[in-house]
Amino acid sequence: MMAQESLLLGNYTVKVLDDAEFFPLFHHYRPLVFQHTLDFHVQEALSTEEQAAIARLRERMSTPFRLNLGIFQNHEFIGWSFGAQESAERYQMVNTGILPQHQHRGLYSALLPRILDIVKQEGFQSVYSRHLATNNQVLIPKLKAGFIVTGFELSDIFGLLVHLSYFFNPLRRKVLDVRVGQARPDAEVKQYIPFD
Repeated sequence: MMAQESLLLGNYTVKVLDDAEFFPLFHHYRPLVFQHTLDFHVQEALSTEEQAAIARLRERMSTPFRLNLGIFQNHEFIGWSFGAQESAERYQMVNTGILPQHQHRGLYSALLPRILDIVKQEGFQSVYSRHLATNNQVLIPKLKAGFIVTGFELSDIFGLLVHLSYFFNPLRRKVLDVRVGQARPDAEVKQYIPFD
């Protein structure tokens, strides 16, 4: 895990926050960062019984690993990133937001390796995320960092989403190139996938 607070870029720092510190900031600033998105507020559309069932099911999920990061400039909160364990192998980057006046400064690109380092140290095999199909502000830095497209989804909440995944194991990354027809299986891949 990273130090409680560390230098990110220039006079920006990143800090691990617990849920009590993180979520009030997230709920306050999220509407500023995502003010132009057209999200379906699914919780408001659910009945009281449906909301109770979701809460009951959530309680059964034990305590997965969570990572809440706050981004600060001179101790002023200007952004965040959070995610959680999805399975024994996969971590999901759920949401990252940087206030508009701090965007386009390389903060997201600087933050990605920090998140990947923390998640790798925890022992996860892969990192997964979902993004609006036109969100080049996030898609391009992630693709440059080594994420690959692993799927698409039509969500009632967000619309068309692109799924990106980052695999820490180089063999798993190589197998994906074979699976999509971008590469022929070499001797290493053939050890694990019998082609005969």
